[in-house]
Amino acid sequence: MKWGALQVTGDTGTPFACPNYPTQSVQVVGTFGGATVTIQGSNMIDDPTYATVNDGVGTALTFTSAGIKKIMENTYWVRPIISGAGADTNLDVYLLVHTKR
Repeated sequence: MKWGALQVTGDTGTPFACPNYPTQSVQVVGTFGGATVTIQGSNMIDDPTYATVNDGVGTALTFTSAGIKKIMENTYWVRPIISGAGADTNLDVYLLVHTKR
């Protein structure tokens, strides 16, 4: 899954449903311009309320520079949200999901 050209504070990627993929990682690339990318999840299918998910060591999953991290929780929905964006912010967020077969 790719969420492209996230540029302003409040830009939110379209939620991606991935409950059958317990192994997930997220990568953020681009120009941050002071922005923070927060990865959120929700288990509420119809009217989701989102919360920040954690990385593989239990820390809130945020990015202030390019990187890749494992998502600890397996939520129904996953999405990125941008805060603190500057005039030159332009970010792409990639989600990789996997299940054992």
